[in-house]
Amino acid sequence: MFYRSIRGCCVLSMSLIVGFVGCQGQRDATPNQGEYEHGESQGHEVSSEEHAENFRELVQDIEAMTTEICQAFVDGSPEDVHDTLHGVGHSLEKLPELAAKEGKLSPEQMTAVNEAVEALFDGFGKLDNTLHGGEDVDIQAIEAQLVKNLKKIKEVSK
Repeated sequence: MFYRSIRGCCVLSMSLIVGFVGCQGQRDATPNQGEYEHGESQGHEVSSEEHAENFRELVQDIEAMTTEICQAFVDGSPEDVHDTLHGVGHSLEKLPELAAKEGKLSPEQMTAVNEAVEALFDGFGKLDNTLHGGEDVDIQAIEAQLVKNLKKIKEVSK
């Protein structure tokens, strides 16, 4: 029971964090820029959710953002991917909806997608928390969790 309430709290916290666009550190963003980019920011130009049109594309975009995010944490420059971290949260919010729209997934596959998305929110939430004054985390352990859950989603998307 405790785990379920903590897990639900983490998902809710991540949703709140992701939804808070006016995040600290975004002082140099201007109204004309994309929602998740700074003027002299990361390598991605647009949030993947703006151009992913289907479940498979969004999975690929999330995978690319995951790689970028984890590499920045390994390199010791997590603030460089702060916007990407928030963008991946928005993409994860859309993933189950796009999966359901395809109408090809069984109820068991949809359950697998939802569980993996929840686990991804948890992992990315821990990373985001470090950027908002939280404790440091073991990036290798979190990356392994993220990769494992992305693999589950990719298996369903085939």
